[in-house]
Amino acid sequence: MFIKLSTFFSSVNLSLKELFQLLLLIISFISLKVSGLLKSFQSINSFSVVLNALLIASSLVSFHHSGFSKAK
Repeated sequence: MFIKLSTFFSSVNLSLKELFQLLLLIISFISLKVSGLLKSFQSINSFSVVLNALLIASSLVSFHHSGFSKAK
């Protein structure tokens, strides 16, 4: 599994900044999903959901401006 993952990252050829942004995007998606699941059990603060959505949007915008979405 680790070998496949390392060959994937070497073939994608991401910079360290792009890799960090991708990790941040994944973490914010996970936290948004968890907060959505917790919403059924307790009243969650809607501010955290809005904050996660803004974090996802800013990550997507930074990906677009860094040229990640363009073909290399």
